[in-house]
Amino acid sequence: MSFDPQDDSDLVNFLRRYAPAPPPAPLGQEARLLAQLAPLAPQDRRLPFLGILALLALLGGGLGLGQTQFQRWQLAQAPVVQEDLEGFLLANWQAVTDSKPGEEWPGFSDDR
Repeated sequence: MSFDPQDDSDLVNFLRRYAPAPPPAPLGQEARLLAQLAPLAPQDRRLPFLGILALLALLGGGLGLGQTQFQRWQLAQAPVVQEDLEGFLLANWQAVTDSKPGEEWPGFSDDR
C-alpha cells in the first residue's frame, strides 16, 4: 500500500462530516458596532469645502501681493537700466557722428 499525497479525499470527507458548527452570533453585535461608528461619521460636509476655499483665497492674496511687490521692485530698478541704456546710446551715436567717412567705428571691424 502506497501513500499518495494528492489523494486527500478521505481527509476531506472526514472534515466535512465532523466539522464543528460555528458559534452563534452575539445578539445586538451589529447595533453595538454601528453605535461605535456613529461618532466617526462626518457631521458637516461643508467644512472641507470652506477650508479649501479659504486656502485658495490666501494663496491668491499672497500671489497678488507678491506680484505687486515684484512690480514695485522692477520700477525701482528701471531708472538704473534707463541710465545705462541712455549712456550707451549717447556714446555710440557720438562715435558715429564724430567719425569721418572711411574711418572704422569703435568696436566694429571688417575682419571676421
